[in-house]
Amino acid sequence: MLAGVSLLFIAFTAHNLASFITFFTLIAAQLLTWQSLKTSDGKTWGRFRAYSLISGLLSLVLLLVFYYTLSTTYHGATERIFVAVPLIWIEVTGIKLHSLSKRTALIPDSDDVD
Repeated sequence: MLAGVSLLFIAFTAHNLASFITFFTLIAAQLLTWQSLKTSDGKTWGRFRAYSLISGLLSLVLLLVFYYTLSTTYHGATERIFVAVPLIWIEVTGIKLHSLSKRTALIPDSDDVD
């Protein structure tokens, strides 16, 4: 029985470590995206830049809320809300990049025009 308990502890610790690394990396990506788009074209990236900042700050706040509700009955709800924000940001980023690639593909290069 003790072997099963120690295996469960190792799996739980590995899960928590992987989650910690993943979500802090995603929050850093949101905030670094906001920072890196400061000098970009405001017409193309302005709203996405603001969205990245809001999403990153909201993720940080929800991480704190999640931490403080670990021992309450609201733990599951706060976890789902916290996880949803970075995952939605990933989806919005993919949609933005896809739409830009389609728009760029429709514009001919000046070298191609004869």
